[in-house]
Amino acid sequence: MSLRRSQDLPRFLSDPPLEARCGPTSGGLATNVGGARELAFVVTARTGLVGLSLITSIMVVRVLGPSDFGAFALCIAYVKLFASFLGDALDNAVVRQAPVYLVEDRPRAIGLIQSSFSLRLVAGLLLFAVTLVFAPQVAPNFFGETASPSLLIVASLGILGDLLMRSALSYFQSSKSFGRLLAVEFVVQAGRFGLVAGVALAGQLDASKAVSIFVGVPFVAFAIGVMLAPRDLFVPQPSGRSEMRSVLHYSKWMVLAGAAAAVCERLDLFLLGHFRGLEDTGIYAAALLLATVPEIIEGGIGTVLNPRIVEENSAGRFRALQRIYLRWAVPSCLGALVVAFAVAPWGIETFLSPRYVDAIPIFKIQIVGALFWMALGPPASALVAYTAPQRLVLFATTSLFTRAALGLTLIPFFGVTGAAIGYSATRIILALCILWLGGQAARSGPGVGEASTASATPPR
Repeated sequence: MSLRRSQDLPRFLSDPPLEARCGPTSGGLATNVGGARELAFVVTARTGLVGLSLITSIMVVRVLGPSDFGAFALCIAYVKLFASFLGDALDNAVVRQAPVYLVEDRPRAIGLIQSSFSLRLVAGLLLFAVTLVFAPQVAPNFFGETASPSLLIVASLGILGDLLMRSALSYFQSSKSFGRLLAVEFVVQAGRFGLVAGVALAGQLDASKAVSIFVGVPFVAFAIGVMLAPRDLFVPQPSGRSEMRSVLHYSKWMVLAGAAAAVCERLDLFLLGHFRGLEDTGIYAAALLLATVPEIIEGGIGTVLNPRIVEENSAGRFRALQRIYLRWAVPSCLGALVVAFAVAPWGIETFLSPRYVDAIPIFKIQIVGALFWMALGPPASALVAYTAPQRLVLFATTSLFTRAALGLTLIPFFGVTGAAIGYSATRIILALCILWLGGQAARSGPGVGEASTASATPPR
């Protein structure tokens, strides 16, 4: 459950605006925007920013080559491993209540936002300190025996930067300041694109500089967010302690579910880095960059679909809505699979460069699982999150153990191919599981949870 929300193209590479997938922001955004015209503008703009993120990631892939890109991908995976589940939980804690408080009790809303920010700051600094201590022992397991721990230490700063930036985004979303939200997100995506392009044109781009760019830009975006925020946001509120307890109470289950999901989504990369080295990791990550492009479409679908699921389930019409979705999604995904298989050789050699020709069969395996999930999963996953968010922990744990079992069994012997098979097999198994859970939830009637939970999707 990311704030694909993912993310986020591959969630270990891109930083789509609050995970511009079928995630916490998508549902909240759809329910908070006042008019269809504003909704269309925000969704279009954010889709464009995700596209810009994809272009930036492709530039990094082309310039670095498989081995250096493998090191880069592992560093970004480390950032997203922690920033995604901590950020998602705290974003949800703010967005589920702050929009109402900002209208009815602004001091309480500010106390909530300040509490969330304090937790982000403490978590980010603590993780940086832990990495500083243990990087010399951890780095050789992923970057090779002679690796310097400095790359991992620099990457750990990205956790803090990501959490701080998202604190600004969650406030702007809650206050419906979508122009400012998009401004901050634009700084992130355009800043990364411009810096990567400039350094690449100068012939100076390597894994270390690429990681530094991806880590550093969110700090700049956060500073701009601070300048755009109203001044009363920085005045301490007496309700801060009670709101801190409220945030911690709400977030405990979300953090557990998100932590399992975050490890699950990036486990293949870490296992490849450990067992097979940076070259194989880079090949796999490059293929996954393209294989998870359907998540961009899923994010747009979730923006429109999630709020309707809340309404339709309350009226007992979820099954009808799901049938309509499946009627369109299944043949569309089958057609997309045929196209993906046909254009994979040309697409990978053209966009990623001929150095990634070994990624072609890997992409074909991965895209099967990605499209299978998209064909069956989104409506049921949103419904389960709405009606039984406590099941997210069980679902995420099942996802993690499935991926771990397949990865530990396949990757040591079959390398990149084994990782791709594990990825697709997990997606297929989880899509079938969530389809069954969705059917159970629909039979049990309308959910009793808060509507804001509908914006979350079970991790996969």
